Amino acid sequence: MILKKDMVSRYKKITPVLIDIRHNSGGFCICIIILICMFCSGCGGKKIPMVELSVTADKTSNNGQPVYLVVRTVNSTDFVSEDYQSVAGMIMRNPPAKTVLSTNFILPGKKKTIEFTKPDNRSIAVYCMFTKPDQWKMFLQKPLKKKYKLILKKNSISFKKGFLKGLF
Repeated sequence: MILKKDMVSRYKKITPVLIDIRHNSGGFCICIIILICMFCSGCGGKKIPMVELSVTADKTSNNGQPVYLVVRTVNSTDFVSEDYQSVAGMIMRNPPAKTVLSTNFILPGKKKTIEFTKPDNRSIAVYCMFTKPDQWKMFLQKPLKKKYKLILKKNSISFKKGFLKGLF
């Protein structure tokens, strides 16, 4: 019997609180509805489109020395006409040129993933600043894909085998 009275007295203490919450729940519901609307309308944050470069450097890349890899926006005319020295000068400025999207050191024998914000409706170029450059630059034409797989061997940059088919 004591238990029943105790339970009843607890219920009576809780009941006024529940009733009070029910009477003031209109403000709570409005807050929940506003939060749901904000989330659905995009106020919770938009996902920024990114480009991912998965770079695998062979142990022989750049004669076993780190490679400076640069990504920048460029048009096809400038890409064809620019030489190694002009690109080196452009990226060594302090601060770098506004067209530079990313700069990274790639270590021989390692794999590195590089992410950067996808430029709006623009093509990009990837440059590898080898000590003795062979195929040192690559043009990635718009519209850009989400992911690219690149490989560095000796003094050259190329697409990973079998990946070229997925680009077109």
